[in-house]
Amino acid sequence: MADVLQDRAAIVSGPAKRMWSDTAAVRYFNQAEQMFARKTYCIVDSSSAFCTITLVDGTSEYALDSSILQVLNVRMSDNGVDMTRATHEKISMAVNTGALVTPGYPWVWTTDEGVRKLRVYPVPDATAALNTLKIRVIRMPSVALTLSALTAEPQIPVEHHLSLCDWVAYRALTTQDVDGSNRKEAMNFRAEFMSSIKDARADYKRLYQPPGMVTFGGWGNG
Repeated sequence: MADVLQDRAAIVSGPAKRMWSDTAAVRYFNQAEQMFARKTYCIVDSSSAFCTITLVDGTSEYALDSSILQVLNVRMSDNGVDMTRATHEKISMAVNTGALVTPGYPWVWTTDEGVRKLRVYPVPDATAALNTLKIRVIRMPSVALTLSALTAEPQIPVEHHLSLCDWVAYRALTTQDVDGSNRKEAMNFRAEFMSSIKDARADYKRLYQPPGMVTFGGWGNG
């Protein structure tokens, strides 16, 4: 942070003192990383412990970890093919028409059943419950930076680490002990941070957007 702020901040009045504590800096960095991850969807994970869900005989709904922003894919542990994503409406229609009523091997899933809930259908039977669900997700940072590990790195991709300093500088330069003349510069740091988020969000949107489907033999492909 010192490399970003240099000598730009001045105390308004009073005796000389350290302008920003390590506690404040760590808090600002954590806030910046949380914001960056939430707005850009830049952390993809399939290996954390919460990416494996234990199935239970007769249970179709499972709690998701609080750090998960979006579920990308779900598959059964004994199957290399992803399950089909559905909606609450489509599952309800299938149940009402007599399909997916009998417990068995789940092959569809949805996350619109409730907040941080994953629903699978058919309801797992005893045989299916011998497996686990493997999920790939977009998530928030799961471990915060702390004073006891000042050399730890943020969990967002390394190419965005320096951008976090812009938010930290913005927060630091808007403290009430800082000369008012630095407020304008603080807003410049904020603008840089928000611009980085905008660019990163566009990049990750392109990464996760499925490619266009090409169908051979249909209309216009004869």
